[in-house]
Amino acid sequence: MGSKAEFVFGSSKIPVLPLSIVSYAQSDINLDGRAYGLQMGLTPYNARGHINSGYDANGAKDYNIVIKPMLDDFHIDDASASALTAGESYAWLGGEFGAQVLANPVLGNGMTASIRADAYRDLNSGQEAVDGYARLDVFVNPERTAAFRVEYRDMEPRTTLIERGAVTGRARAGLLTGPRAVPAGGIHTDTGQLGSVWRAARRIACWWFGRSVPQPTSAGCPWSRAG
Repeated sequence: MGSKAEFVFGSSKIPVLPLSIVSYAQSDINLDGRAYGLQMGLTPYNARGHINSGYDANGAKDYNIVIKPMLDDFHIDDASASALTAGESYAWLGGEFGAQVLANPVLGNGMTASIRADAYRDLNSGQEAVDGYARLDVFVNPERTAAFRVEYRDMEPRTTLIERGAVTGRARAGLLTGPRAVPAGGIHTDTGQLGSVWRAARRIACWWFGRSVPQPTSAGCPWSRAG
């Protein structure tokens, strides 16, 4: 729980520059941990400069740069299962940084390649914390509402300081394009998209392995690298 205030500024180079100030008190799902703090963050928007503007599904904007600086100052009363230290205060300075590229002609419906990191340094101790990922989404329908995703994630978030890494692959429906780009996390399924997902799986397989994969509309594999 907490409160939030937002102030919006702007200039000729940064048309929209919101400043958000959030005070909060929080716990974990078992109500064991306790922390409270204050966050201050900036999110500059510049569609012409492709900054925090997302990409356009029609290809008018084919890349997006993410720059969201933030200061997160909080105190830990009870660290619970995290690797934080009870009784300590943290002043994490950093933010969310990354880039996303939309490639229209790849495999028919296009794909996006993304790299992003929540990177912070504690001003009190000098400790660093990075929660980042590299992600590839291959769209399976012209509307780009479903995709296959392959992701590598290296996590040591400032909120827990527990380090983990993983490579995952999944089918995902309901991806969003537009001003806020593709949202992260979770598995979303849509039965209306399963046919597109299955057809795309065969396309990717025959392109990757270089051999014919039977399809309902064609006996051959136009993506085959064989021969």
